[in-house]
Amino acid sequence: MAEKEEIFTKVIIEVVGTPKEHVENSLKMVLDNIKKEPAISPEKMKVFRPKPIDNYFSAFAELDLRFDSTGALIGFCFDYMPSSVEIVRPEQLGIGSVEMGGLLNDLLSKLHNVNMAVTQLKTENDNLKNNAEGLLKNIIMLSIREKPKNIDEIARDLGIRSADLKPFVDKYVEEGRIEEREGLYKLKSSLY
Repeated sequence: MAEKEEIFTKVIIEVVGTPKEHVENSLKMVLDNIKKEPAISPEKMKVFRPKPIDNYFSAFAELDLRFDSTGALIGFCFDYMPSSVEIVRPEQLGIGSVEMGGLLNDLLSKLHNVNMAVTQLKTENDNLKNNAEGLLKNIIMLSIREKPKNIDEIARDLGIRSADLKPFVDKYVEEGRIEEREGLYKLKSSLY
């Protein structure tokens, strides 16, 4: 078994989101959780106030942390996903093959979980897109079923901007389901 070695690091933890108060509270909660970690000894924590970036707020903290092992450091990285880690000392890390195998398996497990979450989100997103397009088709059909209308009239019926609607209507014209004459659109056949 590898001898325990202390690892001294400088770490940056960042939280991005909105509203500003949520970002502040989230960063405080993360720092409080780090203080409770048995294998981590915080030596210094400097917290910076949230700053606006585009439509979000970003807050970060610079931490000087001491870890009781390489495994604790890598576990910290998995759990807290810091923006940056600088190992101050030691210059060389001694890690045994059993510990390294365990760390790699932990990494693979996290990557598999992330992959499953991304796959699930993609499936949900695809379903939402399909359902949204189905609703859009229904509303377009209802809008032009009785009489031909121009794109602005259809857009008013749908409650969306003409520019956002036009690509969908053009697609249905190209498919031969909607007929367009002099800027007026008329339902030729069901959009299904």
